[in-house]
Amino acid sequence: TDVAAHAQAAYKLSSSEEIGPAFLGTNQSSSEAPDFPTKQALSPRTRRRRTASGDQPLARIPECLLARAPLFDRVYTQAVPQTGTWRRCRSDAAGACEQVRLIAPRNAYVHAIGIGGTPATPHGAITAAVAVVHRLADISAQCASLRGKIVVAAIPFTNYYTQSSLRGAVPMAAAKCGALAVLLDSVGTGKQNPETGAGDAPDGLLPIPTLAISREDAQLLTRLVGYQADAGVNAAVNAAMNGSVKVRERLDPQPSAHGVFGVSLGVEVRVSVYTEGELGPNVTAHNLIAELRGSTKPDRYVVVGGHLDSWDNPGETGATDDGTGTWSAWSALKTLSSLVHTGLLPRPARSIRYVGWVDEERGGAGGRAYAAAHAASTSFALESDSGNWKPYGNSFCGTEQAASIMRQIVKLNAPIGADTLIFAPIGQDGCGADV
Repeated sequence: TDVAAHAQAAYKLSSSEEIGPAFLGTNQSSSEAPDFPTKQALSPRTRRRRTASGDQPLARIPECLLARAPLFDRVYTQAVPQTGTWRRCRSDAAGACEQVRLIAPRNAYVHAIGIGGTPATPHGAITAAVAVVHRLADISAQCASLRGKIVVAAIPFTNYYTQSSLRGAVPMAAAKCGALAVLLDSVGTGKQNPETGAGDAPDGLLPIPTLAISREDAQLLTRLVGYQADAGVNAAVNAAMNGSVKVRERLDPQPSAHGVFGVSLGVEVRVSVYTEGELGPNVTAHNLIAELRGSTKPDRYVVVGGHLDSWDNPGETGATDDGTGTWSAWSALKTLSSLVHTGLLPRPARSIRYVGWVDEERGGAGGRAYAAAHAASTSFALESDSGNWKPYGNSFCGTEQAASIMRQIVKLNAPIGADTLIFAPIGQDGCGADV
């Protein structure tokens, strides 16, 4: 209860700041400049948030857990120097850090959150026509037509690893074609809740402003771009609204190069995008480490852990990514330590170490720092970063020989239906972000 109260207080600290009117830049002369809301009307997604890896709530986690360390043989932190940190809001920002608005053919807010590493829009907001792509390859194929436009990447979901790689790949490709900004169909499942994540930016900043937009808004923009003022289309839509026919029976629902319904563009769609992203100061964060010392091989370690940091999307508090994961690992070692210290279990041969990594979301500095210091003494490492629902097994990254051993180990979980093993050779998708 104390830890939950502390976490709740820390979250309130990072999310309760109200902000003033949004600033769009005084040199935007376009009559299409959107009338963004004042602080009384701001949605949570436009509030200023602390986002650096060394922010106050994150920095308090090791301190909080150290004060509550139960029966561990040793609890300490590992300094993780970080460079090139990124923050969503300018240090002197007085208004909304980022917003997206549909300007034409009608006026509406677009649920959006900047991708980690997005730069600020130059000279206030960018207002431009929208171009929709449905595949990464469409960007190079339509390169000439993307210059001066805002690209909406409505790319169908395949798997999380492929989809998350688009956060860097799409803006890199679009920038080469002269696009002004990118709006990515969110990896999330909807409910007007876009999911952010790190863009793979070699220099810390992506080449052009890049934001994730909600699945519903991505579908809306795609439909608007795809509609054509055509008698046949209008008749089908009107008939559907009258209940006499379903639209999907009359129109091709598959995306094509000509639009979502396979017809040429009829109405220009324009949006306005505003961001403030910038590189922040260098900070030092801390991995949290707790140990149960081994009996005969104390200098060899079995590691369990998860990451302590999370993104700042108000719709995603970090509960499953990775609050429940890192807390499960902490609790597992806490339980084992309690049983050992009360004499109900003998000490394990090897030491067991819990690690709470920092900076997993932005670039993995915590995992790399830990590996640099401790890889040689690690016998086995297990992280929990896939949510905490009904367990079904483990994914495993290693050699085929090691996988054959793991297949025998996971059979021990058969009574709870968690004996599945997903094997990925080292270097392929499926390896844990920190381990």
